[in-house]
This record gives sequence, C-alpha cells and structure tokens, in this order.
Amino acid sequence: MKTISKKLLCFCLSMVLAFSAVAICSAQERQRRVYYNDEYVYEVNEDNTVSILYYTGKNLSGVVVPAYIDSKPVISIEERAFYTTKVRSIIISEGIKSIGDEAFFYCTELSNVSLPTTLESAGIGVFRACTSLKNVNMHGNASLGKYMFYGCTNLSTIELPDVAYFIPEGAFSYCKSLRSVVLPQELVEICPYAFYRSGLQSVTLPSTVQYIYEKAFAESESLYNVYENGEIEYIAEDAFENCGDDTPNGYPSVTPPMDEPTSPKPPSVDGDDSTTDEEPPTNPPTNPPSDTVVTEDGYILGFAGEMADYEYTYNEAAKPEFERNKQEIMSLAWNVRTIGDANNDGRVNIRDATTIQQYVAGLVSENSKDFDYKNADVDTDGKVTVRDATKIQKFIAEIILSLC
Repeated sequence: MKTISKKLLCFCLSMVLAFSAVAICSAQERQRRVYYNDEYVYEVNEDNTVSILYYTGKNLSGVVVPAYIDSKPVISIEERAFYTTKVRSIIISEGIKSIGDEAFFYCTELSNVSLPTTLESAGIGVFRACTSLKNVNMHGNASLGKYMFYGCTNLSTIELPDVAYFIPEGAFSYCKSLRSVVLPQELVEICPYAFYRSGLQSVTLPSTVQYIYEKAFAESESLYNVYENGEIEYIAEDAFENCGDDTPNGYPSVTPPMDEPTSPKPPSVDGDDSTTDEEPPTNPPTNPPSDTVVTEDGYILGFAGEMADYEYTYNEAAKPEFERNKQEIMSLAWNVRTIGDANNDGRVNIRDATTIQQYVAGLVSENSKDFDYKNADVDTDGKVTVRDATKIQKFIAEIILSLC
C-alpha cells in the first residue's frame, strides 16, 4: 500500500513539474520582454542585450543613445525608432552595432549626427528625408547602408569611415548641398545612384577604385572635375551623365568592357523596362510624380523638387500604419504594471510570493484574473520563477529595499 502511495505521489509530482515547465515555456513564447523608461521603449533580447524600439523622450536639443539601459548593453536601434521625431542632434554611443531601416526617417529638424566605430550594419534609408541634416561624423569603420542619406538636401559635411570598400546604392542621392567628399582610401566600388543629383563640384577617386556603376554621379550639375589616381576597370556609360556642362574636363576616359561586371540593377530612369522579364517594382501607397521611377525599396529617381513633394505624401500615407504598430508594441511594455503585485490586489505582500509559487507549481493559470504575469516577473528576466517569489520575500523582510 505504501509502495503504491509513493509511486502515485511521484507520478503526481512529475506531472506538476512537467506542467510547470510547459506553462513557463509557453509564457516565454507569448511574452516579449518589452519595457519603457522616460526616453525609450526597448526590448531585452534572449542574450540580455537591449534593442531600442522607439524614442519617446522629451529632450529634443541633444539626444545621446545610451550604451547601456538597466546595466544591459544596447546593441541596436530598430526600424523607424525615431520616425518623425523633432530631435535636433543625435550621438549614438559606442557599442551599438546596428541601425534598422529608416530609423531616423523624416526627422526634419535633425541637423547633427555622430555614429560609433562599432556600427556594423545600417539598414535602408536610415536618415531618409532628414532635410535639415548638415553634419555627419562617421568614426572608424562604421558601416554605410543603401540610400542612407537619401534626400538629405542640406547635408554639407560628412566624414566617411576610414575603411569602406564600396559606397552603397543611392547613399547620397539628392544631397544637393554636398559640395565635396573625401572618399575612403581603400574604396573599390561606387554603386548605382551613389551620388545621384548631388551637389558635388569635384571628386578625387582613390587609386583603389575599380568599378563605377550606373548613374553613380549622374545629374550632379555642379560636378565639373573628377580626378583619377589609378586605372579603373569599369565605368558605366551613364555614370557621369548630365554632370557639369556634359563636356567635362578631367573625367576618367575608360571604355566600358563588353561584359558588365555583376552589380545591383535599379530600374531604368527613363522607364523603359522592355528588355527585362522581371515584374515591375511595387510602388508605395501613393502615386509618384510624373516621369519618375520608384525603386522596389520605395525610393524615387527623378527631379529634386518632385522628390521632396513625394517624400511628404509618402510619409503622410505611412503614418497611420506606423502609429498602429507603435501602440501595439507599447501595449506589451512590462513597465505598465506594479512590480511584485502578482495577485493584482494593489499591494505587495507575502500573498504575492505564494501566488508566484503556485503559478510555478501549475496550480495557478497565467490567464487567471488573480494573476498578473508582468507584475510577477519581478527580476524582469522574461520568466516567472521561484527567484521572483524569493525577491518579494527579501523585500518584505527588508533584506532588500526595492524590487526595481
């Protein structure tokens, strides 16, 4: 009889533990570790690093994106994190490794930016249509992204990375105030539309440059002088189209080879896609201006004035969806809670520690009206465990003075 009782007890305990493990795992799958403070909505990743989702601060004069939040290292700024904010200056701290697509899109008051040496990847159009941006400091080997400064019509000064092997597609398109640029000394490729419709007046090509692709400097009407310091293997026929008076002095005179090297192919500016079997790119939700082409990424290749008008209408069309997404993320923020009040009675006491222990044992459901998963995760590690109950007990016993 005793043997049967022991076996039954062991079976029950094993079932309870198994159910607890499943409950905790399922809770982890459903719950994102999203938090907020006075400046940021952010997510704590599985490796205990931080990704910034949105800027919600009131400081507009000078924002320093921190290296640490809650003693956890910040490694990324996510897609459209600062979208349409009115910040005027940004310093991104060392340690941050990536910036998502259009992270600072349409920050029309932003004038100065400093990027860290640790930046390894930059998404598409990080500073798209930042029309007041004047100065950018890129330290060390910080990465450039496609269309990174597209439409930054007031950009006049930029310090490029010390080591960069290529200038990405459209990186400085429509930078009409950019009069000169010092190219990295190890530069190999200048991709399509890199300086399309820029304000460049002269450019010196490092001896390492081997390829200059379609319309790389096209429509840069002030560009009269290009100085070549080496033998360039390939220059697209339209790389310097409509530059200066179109009868330039000092332009490299290199005959393009019969077989063009592999390179990204943006849509034809004249709109003639009859020679390709590819489907035309999907346009953004608004109608582009006449006689222009919109890339698959939603970047217009046309007249400077039309580009500015189009960016405005594109931005207005994108706002509602962005706001919905932002509100959805913010609704997950775990700081919308009373830390430690696991049973939702408005107080933190020993009953909360008991409720957490019951949850771990599988005796309380995550969906119970008397259980709040966010409040129960006292140590904010994304899980509700006995450690959370222990922390509450230490708080009640005044061994620790705060649950935060």
